[in-house]
Amino acid sequence: MHLSAPTVCSAPPPIMMFEIKVVLPFTIFLLMTVGSVWAYRVEKRLWNKGIASSGQKWELRDMDSQGGRMYATSDKSDGYIWVPWKVDR
Repeated sequence: MHLSAPTVCSAPPPIMMFEIKVVLPFTIFLLMTVGSVWAYRVEKRLWNKGIASSGQKWELRDMDSQGGRMYATSDKSDGYIWVPWKVDR
């Protein structure tokens, strides 16, 4: 029986380095972009041109330090929404 010398670990194959350097960042960028578009659409749907689901208008109640705005109806029957995007402008 012939025993060979143990092989030494070498650098990963070039295709694997391509995947790490190109495909992984592109995938992360794509997920962040799709997530941002999805979040914007959800906020726009909730804002509904300033009309709550009960038919009342959303009224500005509060603003945070980073520009997000909180809206509620006059009787607070619909709860409130925070709008971080410029869908209400």
